[in-house]
Amino acid sequence: MKPLPDVVITGPPVVGKGTVCKILLKHGYRSVIDTGALVREELAALGEPSPERNRQGEYASQMIRTYGGGYFVDRLLDSEPGPHIIDGPRRVVEVQHLLNRGAVLLFLDASEERRHEWSSARGTERDRLSFEEFLEKDMLEWGYFRDSDGSLRRHSDPYERNLNHVLPQAHATFANDGSHAELEGMARRFAGDLWEQQVGPARSWGQRAYHAGAPCDAVE
Repeated sequence: MKPLPDVVITGPPVVGKGTVCKILLKHGYRSVIDTGALVREELAALGEPSPERNRQGEYASQMIRTYGGGYFVDRLLDSEPGPHIIDGPRRVVEVQHLLNRGAVLLFLDASEERRHEWSSARGTERDRLSFEEFLEKDMLEWGYFRDSDGSLRRHSDPYERNLNHVLPQAHATFANDGSHAELEGMARRFAGDLWEQQVGPARSWGQRAYHAGAPCDAVE
């Protein structure tokens, strides 16, 4: 039997990536590499212990633009035994680098309304946003920027966060309807498909979509 591939988990903030990571750790995966935590650790070492989200994004883009898509993760991938879960990359060059290393890409999504509800329930300072503020930050994740005239415009810069461009590369997608039990069920089915090599680059390219309460469907 072939070894499990590394898995990259991405998607917008507050969508359930942490829950999926915990399930995969029970199905053969050894470690989670949290790319956001790596950025925060590096900024803390530079004297910025509590960086704002936008600052984190700017710094990550700067370092990846300078040193390449594997800047934050390659050291850990090469030094620690796998298989690994890489949680959080949202830039095309990061994702493509990991796909070139043979990783499987999983994309999680949920409605803005549900994610804002979950974010507000966490109660941390960075999550105390109005729905309009939450949507504004969400647009940055999907590949938009605020132009000088105040309008939102799409960009295609592979070194900036752009989930619009990352999503089409996914081998598998989860639609999180808000039920913790359903999300765990999707994660378990996904783990089984990884073991059976039913999802990932070993199969023809396409997305395997996992929906709450329904079997997964291959979309070629």
